[in-house]
Amino acid sequence: MTNHLPNNNKIAGILDQIAELLEMQDENPFRIKAYRDGADSIRSYDESVAQLAIEKGEEALRSIPDIGMGIANIVTSYAKTGRSELLERLQGEVSPVDLFNQVPGIGEKLAQRISQELGI
Repeated sequence: MTNHLPNNNKIAGILDQIAELLEMQDENPFRIKAYRDGADSIRSYDESVAQLAIEKGEEALRSIPDIGMGIANIVTSYAKTGRSELLERLQGEVSPVDLFNQVPGIGEKLAQRISQELGI
């Protein structure tokens, strides 16, 4: 059963991406830290969190340090479907200019020019 389930590093990566996108949108720093802490806990957890989510549910995930109700819900959904609705929604909200602006050496004006002139 565990062959098709995402591993802990993959799930932690999803949480890291969510934290990065929230940071780009200047969200609450405590919320961003919660996703990063949750990712670290999952990355270092000895057992498959996806399997734990499938077999024992969200309540079992909440016994892992730094995993609250929201993160447990994301992990369970991702384990079952391979998708995160929150991640997809956040990806749709971040503009290409915001993404380019995160690249070292690319400022706001260059990011806008890249986006406009190249149609990205």
